[in-house]
Amino acid sequence: LSSGINAEYGENTTTVQFDHRLLAHTLLLGVCGVWLMSRPLVLPRRARLATNALMAMGWVQVGLGVSTLLLHVPTWLAVTHQQGSLILLTIATWLYHELGRTKVKLVK
Repeated sequence: LSSGINAEYGENTTTVQFDHRLLAHTLLLGVCGVWLMSRPLVLPRRARLATNALMAMGWVQVGLGVSTLLLHVPTWLAVTHQQGSLILLTIATWLYHELGRTKVKLVK
């Protein structure tokens, strides 16, 4: 077992849940920010689709996380929450790829 302050981040359940929740809030805020900043832009269809998918999956992931805690961490739901994180990362990578090859203009 670890000792000291490093043990708090991996062994104390309360600290782990607080850190996880803080990360979730930060990521959802970032996802919502990307979605809101994309609204006034003229984006190609695939980039717009990726932006909307990122927003939707961000909220699905939060819902999965909250449900996992409320139901006392059933394995199937915890695994679904983990899979959701991979889907969210995949969508973010797709959006990055789509935006990397487009010229963005503001709507007037």
